[in-house]
Amino acid sequence: MKNKAKATGKNSAPSASRASADDARADTRQDTDFQRRRFDWATGVLERLGLTERVNAAGTLLELNAIVFDDKSSAVEMEILNALHSEKREAHFVGLNAKQLKHILRNTHTAREERRSIDGEAAAAITSATLA
Repeated sequence: MKNKAKATGKNSAPSASRASADDARADTRQDTDFQRRRFDWATGVLERLGLTERVNAAGTLLELNAIVFDDKSSAVEMEILNALHSEKREAHFVGLNAKQLKHILRNTHTAREERRSIDGEAAAAITSATLA
């Protein structure tokens, strides 16, 4: 009898750990999907606010640095209210508050500026190397 109990216990443990690992992978996939959907939302907001166009149109680092993301503007507040208080709140917004959404918007904007700045510096380096 003891051998049967041990065999059953050994066989059920790997099954339980596999189920646990599958659950962890599913949670990770869901978290990744939620992050992507939040990023897509933030990108859309920045485009609607005209910040994406201004960042892309900046010809110098001075112009780029002059672009300011105002997280207290009424347009930003409206976008956040729409995300948090729509008829059916999207699953990727559940558990988030206005402060966290502002943080996501600010980080997305900063990342775009930094990427644009690096692109601009690389282009300037190529131009000066060509002229030399």
